[in-house]
Amino acid sequence: AFAEITLVNQTKRDLTVHLLGRPAQSLFSGDTLRLLDIEPGARQLVIEVPGTSYHREMPLTVDAKATLSIDLTVDVGSIQIWNSTGEKVQLLLDGMVQPLIENGTSHELSDVLVGVRQLRAHGLKTGRKYYKTLSMLGSQCERGSSGSGEQERR
Repeated sequence: AFAEITLVNQTKRDLTVHLLGRPAQSLFSGDTLRLLDIEPGARQLVIEVPGTSYHREMPLTVDAKATLSIDLTVDVGSIQIWNSTGEKVQLLLDGMVQPLIENGTSHELSDVLVGVRQLRAHGLKTGRKYYKTLSMLGSQCERGSSGSGEQERR
């Protein structure tokens, strides 16, 4: 007797899902994917966000003849950035352009996927480059090792 699993993408992002033992499948934001003929037992569901390093594993116990519905989510947090570089900077997070930030002001980046993030800032007046590697755990942000940079706080 086999089980059925319905996966519902509750995120604003497209996902790749992989039930170990089966091929990976894309699941667009808001879409539903029905997996049929799942053998009972312990299973591992892998959730990834294409184009990022996001990877989460979800253990499942599947009973014979069960019908499961699983709402898929991703772990996100926010980063509060304070610019004390002495100049306006162009911010980049993982290579993606973010807003300009005036000196002496702060800006919050929200809905940021957890994991290791690369924060870059380029001074518009001096051309200086600022680098920071951040490790985000859940909605917490821990200071990571700095690759190089003029300032620790940005």
